[in-house]
Amino acid sequence: MFGIGFQELLLIFIIALIFFGPSKLPQVARAIGEGIREFKKAMSEEPSKRIEEKSDLDDISTNEDKKVEISEEIKEEVLSASSDDKNEAEKNPPEEIVRAG
Repeated sequence: MFGIGFQELLLIFIIALIFFGPSKLPQVARAIGEGIREFKKAMSEEPSKRIEEKSDLDDISTNEDKKVEISEEIKEEVLSASSDDKNEAEKNPPEEIVRAG
């Protein structure tokens, strides 16, 4: 097992029996068994969760890149539209300004 022989296991059992008492020893053993089972389950599921989390992070970073690209495009369109409007206003001033001037 873990390099622990029968004598060592017997010694651990006797110490546990003294420490916890005969009434609580089955509950303690059951809790330890459930803990080990959950730990093994978590260790076997961990690689698949890491793959899912990595793909989620890749999706997020890709979405962030797309957002930056789209915001840059919108910014360029707004700036070009405002400069076009400014140039057109200079070429064709409103009638009120022409009459006043």
